[in-house]
Amino acid sequence: MKVVIIEEEEILAQNLKKTMDRMQEVFKRVDTFPDFSEFAQHFKKSEQPDLLLLDVLKLDHKALRFIQSHNVTSPLLFTNVLKTNNLIKGPHAEGFIKNLITANNFLQAKSKKGRMLNDLPESKISFPSDTSGDIPASVNQKYHQRFLIKNKEKLISIRTNNVSLFYSEGRFNFVKTKDNRKFIINYTMETLNSLLDPGIFFRINRSMIISFDDIKDMFAYFGGRIKIVLNTPMEGETIVSRDKVNDFKKWLGE
Repeated sequence: MKVVIIEEEEILAQNLKKTMDRMQEVFKRVDTFPDFSEFAQHFKKSEQPDLLLLDVLKLDHKALRFIQSHNVTSPLLFTNVLKTNNLIKGPHAEGFIKNLITANNFLQAKSKKGRMLNDLPESKISFPSDTSGDIPASVNQKYHQRFLIKNKEKLISIRTNNVSLFYSEGRFNFVKTKDNRKFIINYTMETLNSLLDPGIFFRINRSMIISFDDIKDMFAYFGGRIKIVLNTPMEGETIVSRDKVNDFKKWLGE
């Protein structure tokens, strides 16, 4: 079986690949790509994979048009569940992969009956927003109560109710606590947004997720945006981006 993994979260992609590589009798080749555009370039000069694993948020209209126009007939499975349940870590990894094989066999059987994604009209498929990075919360979703941080050789477990904000700085993402401690955290902003209770945390722009409890003051800002002053000290200004303002006001209770 030839598998392609399209996943921007490097740790998740590599854990999947390592587990599949150990099962070479089933998975003959496993390729990983950080985004759909890189896969598209690879696909133009390669044969069809037997299975595509990807983040559902990356399956936007542009990706769907490529799938349809280039007759991509590979069955699709989505990796989002792995980000909330950590199924691909530790002793559960091989069990998950075996379930994946079963799921793939089912999808292959369905494909022989013509029920492939590229047979579906685009109007029948709804997509999450490309820019928001928000993942709708299901009724049964369990949000993270703690985050495990590795600080040099030390392991630190931080309670989510002690978090002030998450933010990006250069190539790294950080968590900052209410007592003003700062740690690197190995999650993308998109993944963090799916793990946090939306009643408490809000992603105000591409690079920052704040806690309601950490808001000290708010002010109208030019361009229809909102400037926030947090209890936790931050360098630079904390601004709600224009495309987030309406949702932010609703989140506040408008």
